[in-house]
Amino acid sequence: MNKNIPVLKQSACAILLSAFSLFTTPALLRAQAERPYVSGWNTYLPYADVVDFVSDDNDMFYCISKASFFTYKHSEDILERYSKANGMSDVEMAFVAADDYTGKVALIYRNGNIDLFKDGKFENIPDLKVSTVPGDKTLYAAHSRNGKLYISSGIGLIIVDLDKKVVAQQVPFYSNNTQALVKSVTTKDNNIYVATDIGLFTTTLNNPQLFNYSTWFQVSPLNFSFLSSNDQHVFAATENQVFQVAANNDLLSINNTTNPIQRLDGSSDGNVWILTKEESLAPYAVKVSSNGTVVDSLPSFFAVRFMDEGDGNYWSADVYSGLRRRSSANPNATWGNIAPAGPSSAGAHKVWAKNGEIWLAHGSKDYTSWLPGLNREVFSRYKNTSWRNWKWDVLAQLPADQQYYRTDAIAIQKDEASGNVYAGLLNGGLIKIDANDQLTFYRNNYLGQNIQNDTNSYRVTDLKLDNENNLWITQSAVQNALRVKTYDDKWYNFNINGIKHLAAIAIDDLGQKWMAAGENGDGIAVFNDNNTIDNPNDDYVRKLSAGETSGNLPNVKVHTIAKDKNGEMWVGTESGIAIFSCGADIRQGICNAILRPLVTKGFNFANHMFEGIPVKSIAVDGGNRKWVGTSVGVFLLSEDGEEIVEQFTEENSPLLSNTIINIDIDPVTGVVYISTAKGLCSFGGTAIEADATISKPLFVFPNPVPSGYNGQISIKGMTEVSNVKITDINGQLVFQGTSNGAMFAWDGRDYNGRKVQSGVYLVFVVSKDGTQKANGKFIIHE
Repeated sequence: MNKNIPVLKQSACAILLSAFSLFTTPALLRAQAERPYVSGWNTYLPYADVVDFVSDDNDMFYCISKASFFTYKHSEDILERYSKANGMSDVEMAFVAADDYTGKVALIYRNGNIDLFKDGKFENIPDLKVSTVPGDKTLYAAHSRNGKLYISSGIGLIIVDLDKKVVAQQVPFYSNNTQALVKSVTTKDNNIYVATDIGLFTTTLNNPQLFNYSTWFQVSPLNFSFLSSNDQHVFAATENQVFQVAANNDLLSINNTTNPIQRLDGSSDGNVWILTKEESLAPYAVKVSSNGTVVDSLPSFFAVRFMDEGDGNYWSADVYSGLRRRSSANPNATWGNIAPAGPSSAGAHKVWAKNGEIWLAHGSKDYTSWLPGLNREVFSRYKNTSWRNWKWDVLAQLPADQQYYRTDAIAIQKDEASGNVYAGLLNGGLIKIDANDQLTFYRNNYLGQNIQNDTNSYRVTDLKLDNENNLWITQSAVQNALRVKTYDDKWYNFNINGIKHLAAIAIDDLGQKWMAAGENGDGIAVFNDNNTIDNPNDDYVRKLSAGETSGNLPNVKVHTIAKDKNGEMWVGTESGIAIFSCGADIRQGICNAILRPLVTKGFNFANHMFEGIPVKSIAVDGGNRKWVGTSVGVFLLSEDGEEIVEQFTEENSPLLSNTIINIDIDPVTGVVYISTAKGLCSFGGTAIEADATISKPLFVFPNPVPSGYNGQISIKGMTEVSNVKITDINGQLVFQGTSNGAMFAWDGRDYNGRKVQSGVYLVFVVSKDGTQKANGKFIIHE
């Protein structure tokens, strides 16, 4: 059962400050007021790759995936999804734990951050994340009971007070002055148990010296990794052996396995689920009684946790299929899959978006060797409120012995004239997806074979359509690294001065192809086919590199190239941005990059923009502004690049990661899609492609503006750089400015930054040349 809920609710959930403790750094506590962009953000994350779940009543389930969090109410069949866009403080969760006393669910992130979730709202406890306590902060497991959250970690047992929202205690364990790893924790009755690499320990929950490990009783010196309990028993496991812990702390061996144990889950009937990993890497689950009898088993099942309802119904978390349930009424039936719809992978090397349709290429690569990352999720599409995912096993048109080559789509491009979409794979060549979702593979006889070490590999690195719908293809490790598939399905290849590796490609106003050259950085190759694709004799190649007479690139490792609306080529390198304005002069004389300084808003790039910072992606919006993706977040630059209009980081916004992979802008909606190292998110941009004529009447959204709305009011339907004036109903000027492309965005404040009063407001628009005029009207509610 796949739940298709494509749009996140945009409620602004408060992030409450935690009280001070020994872990707290006051300067790093974050209030909601410091995250002003929540209403304009959305995320596009996978939910099916569940890594943990809990339930507080066998009806409400709380599930975390590698990048997201969702809830499921079984009795009403309702799914809700959550992310940084609607209240969470972080990404990449490790564990989830439900507390019966406070009714709160703790989301524990890999970096130590903690969110408490209750009634759709989040509270944040950053203490452990910002802690300066030395040692290994790796987190291994979590358990909650009676208002306390117990986290096992490399620095000991961490105890969090959920009411006070502070780290209350740290309990380190030592052997011969060496700190032990605490790998698991559980409780039963009035006792607490911890599994460490120096043994199994226990004490009472009301031990006044609980923080002193020497007051704990050592049950066994064995290296324990997993604990679990139910109302009847406590279970402990080493790598290959499971024990029942008796009331007198004796150990009874109940199961031995040659396969490594991955998890224990105590069931409500007094038994325990044991998850092991087979040689095939597929988890194998067995249910064992307290005396060692195997009462159930589930081989070849990709589960990471089990829960028994007590009536023979099982729940599990599956890393491929989400939350799953098996009914006792039909135990042989297929397990149901429960998860919100989403892309198959959080990562996207390339994004293509237009008019609400989104295509994602999920591949990855080694940026030094350009070897594929073997990402099997391949590509995904969002269209008409539905997701469709193509994984490696779906691409069955390749022979079974070549499934290695069905991975790592790192380029995606749609031909709107035909409706075909093209995906470039770093191993598997080119795939065409037609309007009926039928696949065509292009490999041998079309693309160049890998000449380095694998002749079955056809490495496509980037794709770009020109104005005549010819598809230009760059490749890696081939003799002729530039290829073209013409609109009428003819194929040609080109030798670019012997360069065997080409990557990012952009096409200028003259049809010249600008391409990143070299595996580890060899500048730019500019190719001009002289408008005769089928005649190689009149082709021209110009190489641009570093040096004042060779191109003036600030760094020869080029990551991205984009053409702006003035015909300038903006180049993102390993050390900042270069701008080329050579145009037709590329064949004549010197073509040097402009290295424009950027000194604004606390940034001092005196030599050139983003000097010393890798620039991975540049996208141009409808107002000719530049969205720049770097290793330190996203920047929106003014048209000329001399002003930073916005800066988004994971610290000041719902941006999922400061490491940006790709940016693409929907020219119709203005939405800016940002692919990061931790997933895809979007920001409701303030520019769209300009119209040829002004629309009558103008489109205003939202209209009416609801009470309490803090987002942008968008006015659309203009020509480029139109003059916009907003007045109240009496004609008094409230605000004015110029459009970005066809769109003008207003935050509902006057020139003094004050929120305007409720009432009727008028919009008057005049085109830049004064020949076109239009007006509109909207209402603002208190």
